[in-house]
Amino acid sequence: MTRLEVACFSYQSACSAIALGAHRIEFASSYAGGGITPNFSELKNLCKQTEVPVHVLIRCRLGNFVYTEAELFQMQHEIEMALEAGAAGLVFGCLDTNNEIDIQANQFLLAAAKEIPCTFHRAFDVLPNYSVGLNQLMEMGYKAVLTSGSPLNAWDGRDTLAQLLVQAEKKVAVICGGGIRSKQLQALLEITKTKWIHAACINSQDESLDENELSQMLSILKQQV
Repeated sequence: MTRLEVACFSYQSACSAIALGAHRIEFASSYAGGGITPNFSELKNLCKQTEVPVHVLIRCRLGNFVYTEAELFQMQHEIEMALEAGAAGLVFGCLDTNNEIDIQANQFLLAAAKEIPCTFHRAFDVLPNYSVGLNQLMEMGYKAVLTSGSPLNAWDGRDTLAQLLVQAEKKVAVICGGGIRSKQLQALLEITKTKWIHAACINSQDESLDENELSQMLSILKQQV
């Protein structure tokens, strides 16, 4: 069965998603800006209260994914704090000024993560060549890549996502995410054959968790063989 990772931007949303049956949580803050590193006190409480894996976004600021040396050291410290709080996984990604993968910066953060599984986030979607980027990430030791297969959303990138999943050959998990809603989910599953879906299930009015939308998505996934 395909599993659902729910992006949660508050402690309450994460607790609600877990109660409804989310298979994994990506915990962050600042949904409107695309997400930054969350509050560590909330993270620690969340990890204590659940056995559902909690993966933590490590992003020290909004904006692009080109980081200074000082920012990399800050994210190294954030990784250490996330591990101390009980994170089951980490989510980050570094690019260079050409929007290609910054090998040295990513290796620096991967070393800080030690043996914890790491996901390269949607910075992937601005790469000039997805195939080359995926090979680089697999060689570096990332366990997963979160991507919409396009600069826009997963539905627009559905054919590219299918190609990336074939290329990955189970060496790395390709997590399909980016604007996915329940009305598209069944068709997207049939096209991509992905084993992981990433969605925020956000209520557009106040950026809280839309529990009905999450329940619908989980219901669709339970019907998969």
